[in-house]
Amino acid sequence: MIIDVHAHLINSSNGNPVDEILSIADKLGITIVFLMPFRALFRREIFMDNLRVIEAYRRHPKRIIPFVTVDPWLGEEAVKQLKMFIALGAKGLKLHPLTQGLPAHSEILYPLIEIAEKEKILILFHTGSPIYAQPLQILELASIYTKAKFILAHMGLGKLWYDAIRAAKKADNIYLDTAGQRYIPVIRLAVKEIGSTKILFGSDMPFLSPEIELEKIFQCRFPQNILEDILYKNALLLIKSMRRPQI
Repeated sequence: MIIDVHAHLINSSNGNPVDEILSIADKLGITIVFLMPFRALFRREIFMDNLRVIEAYRRHPKRIIPFVTVDPWLGEEAVKQLKMFIALGAKGLKLHPLTQGLPAHSEILYPLIEIAEKEKILILFHTGSPIYAQPLQILELASIYTKAKFILAHMGLGKLWYDAIRAAKKADNIYLDTAGQRYIPVIRLAVKEIGSTKILFGSDMPFLSPEIELEKIFQCRFPQNILEDILYKNALLLIKSMRRPQI
């Protein structure tokens, strides 16, 4: 069993994009995918992009965990939209400080984080793009919203990986996903520093190769118990922590 906590739904000229993602997942033994919008992260087609993800979840409720996003700059309207998407089945909130144009610890995000915490949905932040998407900014949020669960996508990428590990070490409610983390020694170091129960496999497909991202985990040469934690056990516990888990 493998759970991929980071994938995006984008338009495709080759057929149904949901079917394409699940076909790739099947080939690699990925049973569940955390699926997120793409254009909505750039504050475009917010309704349609999120609804496509929710529709994919409704078609494949055992395979897809639907994440949505909203435009934080819309204030109360963003709050209303997030509540609506949650009512429609959203299980997670994706935030991308770089493309959405505000620091990860901006107070503008507080109302959205409050809803996520109350509704027990997961929060996944893009990290690794200074100056906005910094892990220690999200650590500040995690220290305020202690019951919310935060996933730091990319483990801080190539520049901020050390801060990502520090953030996860300091906050029990911060997890790291491996998508796009180019340095295998960093993944090994993360396990050494914070243990294997806070590391999640992510691919960021279709932008990155899920085959390569998965091979990075195998190349770490972890013992079987650690491998199982990263590939599915940790993600499964997060899914079960949600208010209305479907598996």
